[in-house]
Amino acid sequence: DSQFSKVGRVQINPIQLVKHRESGGDTGLRVVGVTSDIMVFGRTNIPIVPLPAQVKLLWDNARQKTSTDCASLVDLVEFEQEDGPSCANADDCSYKASTIETDPPDPSFEGKGGVVHFNDGGTQGERVTFASVGIVAICYCGRLASGDGSQAAGECLRDSDRSYWFLMARTMVRGPCIQETIDGPCRDQSWEFFVGISFRLELRGIGLRSTDTLRITPASATCRDNFDGGGEETVLKNCPDNCSPLNIPNSYQYGAGAGMDDVSIQTTASDTVDCDVMNQDCSTVRLLEVLPFVDHTIWRFDADPL
Repeated sequence: DSQFSKVGRVQINPIQLVKHRESGGDTGLRVVGVTSDIMVFGRTNIPIVPLPAQVKLLWDNARQKTSTDCASLVDLVEFEQEDGPSCANADDCSYKASTIETDPPDPSFEGKGGVVHFNDGGTQGERVTFASVGIVAICYCGRLASGDGSQAAGECLRDSDRSYWFLMARTMVRGPCIQETIDGPCRDQSWEFFVGISFRLELRGIGLRSTDTLRITPASATCRDNFDGGGEETVLKNCPDNCSPLNIPNSYQYGAGAGMDDVSIQTTASDTVDCDVMNQDCSTVRLLEVLPFVDHTIWRFDADPL
């Protein structure tokens, strides 16, 4: 007879990305151009001291990256200085694990194992700002070299037959995007319109929302540093009935209000099809059935969904 007896259970909890912190107000990695954090649940699973775990970010628009890819620097997301993590080599990336406490405590977070921030050295001041849109693979390494062998202390460990990088999650950095191929990078969009003619433009993107806005600026301006009222004065919105220039600041005496120099957008959804030029009087389209086949799938609607 076996001499083994049951003594308990072991629970292996996954590492989960955090969308936002209700108490602290921090926002997880989500939107192009918006400063954000790489945050995960799982403090009990992630080494922080003396050698902190680290993450690496790879572009993965085709959604095909694997843990093997994570062990390399191919398709590494590269940031402007101070905008995000960098990697000295394939096993040494600057975004390392550190804790952050909530004040007051946030039971919904602490109950799930606590939150770990990945930032540059644990000072909590460094965040991520993406300049491009796309799908990002987040690679994680929690098995670190001690410094006794050929690798420096804190590098992601490699032994004779494996690397300890693995694919933790994928996330979408949403925003405007047009791609020539499904796995290709996003490229700039361009439009051309005639003077004196009312127009409406079509913006392509990933994860766009009707709460997003556009700002059309002078050619000499930069989007990142654009100020309130910094829209192009020769372009008018809400035409032809209620035209107003795009350089009206929020403090304008008549008709003032936040976003006076911005252009609202309307995304296409099941209840916003075939809208008029003011994005009103939209039609509704319903999905009737989905027909799966071996090599393709047919989606049948009761009207043109576009």
